[in-house]
Amino acid sequence: SGCKAASPQHLRVWGQREMFAMVFAMALMSVMMGLTFVLPVTKAVNCFSAMVFQPAVFGVQQKNEPTLNAGILYLTMMNQKKRRDWLVDSLRQFDKHFGTKYPIYVFYDRHAPDNEFYVKNAVPGVNVSFVRAQYFDDLPSQLPKDSLSMWTSKDFQGLGYRKMCRWWSWGAFQEPVVKSLDYYWRLDDDLFMYSPITFDPFLALARTDTAYLYGVTQVDSELVVGGLWEVTIQFMLQRNMDLSRLLPLAEEGRRDPGETLVAYLHRVGYSRWAFYNNFEVSRVDVWRSEAYADYFRHVDASLGMFYIRWGDALVRTFAVHMFNIPKVQIENLCYFHARLKFT
Repeated sequence: SGCKAASPQHLRVWGQREMFAMVFAMALMSVMMGLTFVLPVTKAVNCFSAMVFQPAVFGVQQKNEPTLNAGILYLTMMNQKKRRDWLVDSLRQFDKHFGTKYPIYVFYDRHAPDNEFYVKNAVPGVNVSFVRAQYFDDLPSQLPKDSLSMWTSKDFQGLGYRKMCRWWSWGAFQEPVVKSLDYYWRLDDDLFMYSPITFDPFLALARTDTAYLYGVTQVDSELVVGGLWEVTIQFMLQRNMDLSRLLPLAEEGRRDPGETLVAYLHRVGYSRWAFYNNFEVSRVDVWRSEAYADYFRHVDASLGMFYIRWGDALVRTFAVHMFNIPKVQIENLCYFHARLKFT
């Protein structure tokens, strides 16, 4: 694939000007995002090189510098042997390509002591703790209980997947362990690194006063985005927020003379571009802020996470843009991601 080690020189900070420039670069990004290689069976590899903006060389820890209050987060189903084995492989690759200087917290929805014992013995040098996800089974108060039978399927479109999206959007940041951290690094149990990360992404955020680090982006399926654009515009209008912050996420189109911004956004619609957040690093306080809580409650009350299957990646993407959260992109990030294929 030609991927190199991800290093501090491969960080790119996005400012306000670059955000608007992304509108004109959308087509190019789609091409770049397509630089993926589908491997045999069900695994795909992401090898994404970011667009070049301003370099940020702030991710190498100095001698005697204290380690930040940060942790790596996983969410898995510990009662499934397949996911147990994926988790072991993911932890081994993470240890190989980054190390274990930070604690790793594996959240689970159902306890399986035998599998927990198996994982700890399979990765004896990794500082991993298992934590019950207390908020995983929470549901919106507006959701009719008799509707749950609609999503009894056990595949990734089922009720469990929808709960997972909601947990990563909100529940994760209510967990006591996460609340005690300043920074988190989210990884999926079916994500396997295969190139070194030679800098500390937590330090990169702290030194650049940045709040969100991402790598790969995606264009999501039109089947699972319907309505969120309109719900978000409604939220922003009700709070007199700057709608121009959504322009980088809008479909390309010429604004007609005299057309209001809100009319334009409704007419062109959402481009479906989003962060692919199975690999993300961020500050915890951003997702515990009252501003974000207000947005999440608005989205949650619309029930789109259940009826349409809005993903946490979409919610994260809209929030980063509407609240103008400082973000940075890592390039030359290479990893396998099971189940999903990129074309």
